[in-house]
Amino acid sequence: MFLKYEEVMNDSELYVKKLAESIGYPFSFEEEQGGLVKKLIDLCSFENLSNLDVNKTGNDMKTTMRQRTRRSSEKARLEIGKTILHPRWLIGSTI
Repeated sequence: MFLKYEEVMNDSELYVKKLAESIGYPFSFEEEQGGLVKKLIDLCSFENLSNLDVNKTGNDMKTTMRQRTRRSSEKARLEIGKTILHPRWLIGSTI
């Protein structure tokens, strides 16, 4: 399937339906009537994608989750006297 940018921009719904059909996942009648094609086009629009947090802050979900995990791991460490307990180790070790 060959697509021209200008044609896709002029009739996005038609080309999204053709693309879905060509990869073997056509929209059902109910999906079309429910406005799913339009919602998909809006979801993938330049305006929507450029306003995502990842594009504003530069932080993706993996980085955010890694930072949260690291912080919660640091909080989980307990220092009791000279023994450090950490859930990952499940045993005490002396400093």
